[in-house]
Amino acid sequence: MNHDEFLQIINDNPNLTTHGFGTDKGTEQAFQTERAKLLNLHNEVNMCEEFLSKCIRTELPQDSVGSTYRIKHLVEQYHWREYNKGMYIPEGAVHVAAIHLGFKMKPKGQTTSVFLNISSKTKIQDRWINCF
Repeated sequence: MNHDEFLQIINDNPNLTTHGFGTDKGTEQAFQTERAKLLNLHNEVNMCEEFLSKCIRTELPQDSVGSTYRIKHLVEQYHWREYNKGMYIPEGAVHVAAIHLGFKMKPKGQTTSVFLNISSKTKIQDRWINCF
């Protein structure tokens, strides 16, 4: 995604932060800090988009693959295996990429995470997504 699309998604989703939708810390200051940090994650969002674009989609969001918190770790592992380079991926970067790619989302209780419509039959780098 280009930088303008990245900024548009952030502007269109005022609850997005580096944590996902909202923050784990309930203060307004924490929210504003994490929201501002999100503006610096364009590269991380593109890495998430690369990973998510390889996923098989289902009709509805599934909890069998895990939430966006698990997916952020899968993106980190994918990046290490694909490029032999470590990279920290904030969960909010997964959210931005998923929105851009048109994934369906279902909130995970009272957390900042969501479930995406990703099939457990997804295979990336010759590994099933549930065994990644």
